[in-house]
Amino acid sequence: MRYIVLTIIAGWCAAALGGCALQSDLLALNERIVLLEQQTKEVEQRTVAAKRELKSKIETYSKTQDEKEQTLRSQSAGLQATFDGLREEIQELRGKIEESDYLLKRQLETMNESNRKNETRVGKIEEMISRPVPSPELTTPPQTESGSVQMPSLKTGSSDPAVASEKPSAVKDDISEDELYEKAKQAFDRNDLKTALEGFKRILESYPKAKHADNAQFWLGEIYYKQKDYEKAILEYQTVIEKYPKGNKTKAAMLKQGFSFFNIGDRANARLILEELVQKYPNTHESKLAKEKLEWF
Repeated sequence: MRYIVLTIIAGWCAAALGGCALQSDLLALNERIVLLEQQTKEVEQRTVAAKRELKSKIETYSKTQDEKEQTLRSQSAGLQATFDGLREEIQELRGKIEESDYLLKRQLETMNESNRKNETRVGKIEEMISRPVPSPELTTPPQTESGSVQMPSLKTGSSDPAVASEKPSAVKDDISEDELYEKAKQAFDRNDLKTALEGFKRILESYPKAKHADNAQFWLGEIYYKQKDYEKAILEYQTVIEKYPKGNKTKAAMLKQGFSFFNIGDRANARLILEELVQKYPNTHESKLAKEKLEWF
């Protein structure tokens, strides 16, 4: 462009020289040349500035795009991590559901098995209840060396449970529940089973809802157990279990009921009862004794 301007100026100069141009024309021409140079320089500067601005915008746009892409990548990674976490939680929940379902099935099976055991035990007890009581056999009284008949002693309070006494127990009508229970328990402790039996039965008849009722019922079972009348003992223990399930003698009643079944040779029911005792009351003294007894099976 400068070359064109100079050519034009040279032509003007030649024309001016040829036409004897004035000095003022040369000055005006010079001014125009200077002005054109300034304008050219300004155009170049604006071009450079425009190029810089364009480059800056391009770089800014590129940086913005990189940041957006980085942000999108970060968001995508975060969403993927969230998705993975949710998937793991779902898998964990599925595992817990499967475990709960398995435990529930096991509990149902255990309950069904326990019901079957209870039905078997109750059936056995009902069979004992419905069994007719044999009439006592008459035995010949023992004789002395001289051949005379030796009559049994009729002493009240005998420790022999087989000895019958025609004299009723001397129990006052106005005796309190606590006194009656204490006397019956004292009789049991000194092995006066007949007096103890009458006393405990009297408590259950006169004070059926007394605080000692469950204990009295249990001691009836213990009396028959001592007499080795295990079938009657089983029935008395069952009454304790059914009538006083939250009493303090329930565990002991289950234990001795299992022992009673064992003593009459019914090991199947003995095992069922002792295993149920261990399952229901695992950390008790009765449970420990039941485990020791189960080792005999």
